[in-house]
Amino acid sequence: ITGNWAQQNRGCAKSITAHGHEVGNHTVNHLNLTRQSNETIQNELLRAETILFQISGQNPRPNWRAPFGARDDRVLRTARGIGYRSIYWTLDSLDSVEPLKTRQFLIQRITSQADAELDGAIILMHVGEKSTAEALPFIIANLQARGFHFVTISKLLDPDS
Repeated sequence: ITGNWAQQNRGCAKSITAHGHEVGNHTVNHLNLTRQSNETIQNELLRAETILFQISGQNPRPNWRAPFGARDDRVLRTARGIGYRSIYWTLDSLDSVEPLKTRQFLIQRITSQADAELDGAIILMHVGEKSTAEALPFIIANLQARGFHFVTISKLLDPDS
């Protein structure tokens, strides 16, 4: 989540970790990092880290996702230099792409994927999207009925954790 979103939605940001989920760093201002200086990239990540820790009680390090998925070697190197690893998605729900998506579109987009495509998948979805919130219970129920288990990103990327 972004630092700005966490500040504007303190209760939601705090409840994420209260319910056993992880927060990941998504910068403060959701800037395209490939167009920013190294100093700005570091500042965006470190400021967001402070905000997220203060609000949620959880340090997002080492997990961050570049806004818009926009990253290049320089951005990755800069983030890695301050202890962050880039998390990227394997399936985009398209929930934030115009035109706005319906609950049914999101359910179909995700649940229509073959099991092999969903095994170990990182599905991109956004907080604050009403249709995403409405679709999630159906998506979760469908995937669980198919034998999938949901884990934190840390667990997915480091099964020994």
